[in-house]
Amino acid sequence: MTTTLFIFLLLLCSTVTHAAAPKEVAKQTEGDWRDGRYSKVTFGPFVSGHIATPKGSTHKGIAIRVGEKGEGTMVFDTDLCAWRAGWTDGFLKTDPTRYGLIRALKPEGNVVFGRSPLPGGAKLFSFRDPRSP
Repeated sequence: MTTTLFIFLLLLCSTVTHAAAPKEVAKQTEGDWRDGRYSKVTFGPFVSGHIATPKGSTHKGIAIRVGEKGEGTMVFDTDLCAWRAGWTDGFLKTDPTRYGLIRALKPEGNVVFGRSPLPGGAKLFSFRDPRSP
């Protein structure tokens, strides 16, 4: 038992000491920061974040699966309180750049509608954006 444990620890230490050291920051390229692992994530019924919608990005979006089997997706803009886009036959796809965290999530499927970034509610019959520029 102790011999087996000793051999295991010896092999473990040898793999750790022989691991490649990371490149110096000045020598790194954009390719060193690409990793597709995030695309293998199984998303749940909704995802919040920056979502690239057809008529302009939704920076504070919630993508929600809709339908009996999640066959559709709708994006709600929490900043403007409006539905911004909807599509069928897919959910979201990621980009491997910067480990999938730097670029917006994109629709995966057939886009059915896209809405411009306008407020979802009207004030005195005007949909003008009340926020200051």
